[in-house]
Amino acid sequence: KRPGKIASNNGSVILSYWLAPEASYLWVVTQRKTQFVKLPPLEEIKELVTQHQKAVLGLRDPLEDANAPGRKLYEMLIVPAAKWIPKGSRVIVIPDSALAPLNFETLIVSEPKPHYWIEDVTLATASSMLLLAGNSDRSGRFSSEVLMLGDPVLTGSGFPPLPHAAEELREIQVHFPQRVSYSRAEATPSVYRASKPGEYSYIHFATHGVSSRQSPLDSAVILSREGDLNKLYAREIVQIPIHARLVTISACHASGSRSYQGEG
Repeated sequence: KRPGKIASNNGSVILSYWLAPEASYLWVVTQRKTQFVKLPPLEEIKELVTQHQKAVLGLRDPLEDANAPGRKLYEMLIVPAAKWIPKGSRVIVIPDSALAPLNFETLIVSEPKPHYWIEDVTLATASSMLLLAGNSDRSGRFSSEVLMLGDPVLTGSGFPPLPHAAEELREIQVHFPQRVSYSRAEATPSVYRASKPGEYSYIHFATHGVSSRQSPLDSAVILSREGDLNKLYAREIVQIPIHARLVTISACHASGSRSYQGEG
């Protein structure tokens, strides 16, 4: 498909990045045209990303730092495309290499007063244009229901309790008149498989997660134990088709820091 058609089908402005040693590049894809922007070299961007991630994970609010790397990254990565991104736009970011672990939502906009970019736009991340090309408009295909699994029983699992998981599920529920929620002993791998996840437009996990670089399909979310099993593995998840607009795995380090060429 033409890039503009992909942007139109997804109702978004697409920012596709490519980082290289001598210079980096950004393609800004709108429904009407594609713009090309030259950016600084990989190492310059990578250093700022590292500094910003440390600030985000630290104890101080990055907004308090007048020289925050988040401001510099916004000026470097977003400002060159800003005239094609009206306030309130839906933006899909396709990151590359060092940008993979960056939370674009936390980039800092200086004017009219310092604030996070997420306050100006709706953000999503994709791993490639090819993936977006297959993501046709699905509006009307499913209901507004949300499927939630979380706050599992973790006794004997080797994972510590999650004291705020139940509260997280309750806060999400108020936004969805129609929802199905499984928690504590009910939140098991077999319940997910039996819940027909392909019928939900939103799926939310609030639990621990584990990832495996050596064998990615052995990555899993940790649920309540049934017999000897308490893991819902990635290899099981991919066998069950889903059509959700958003799947959230609310777990520590659920978003990896490593990216692979092609499909992320």
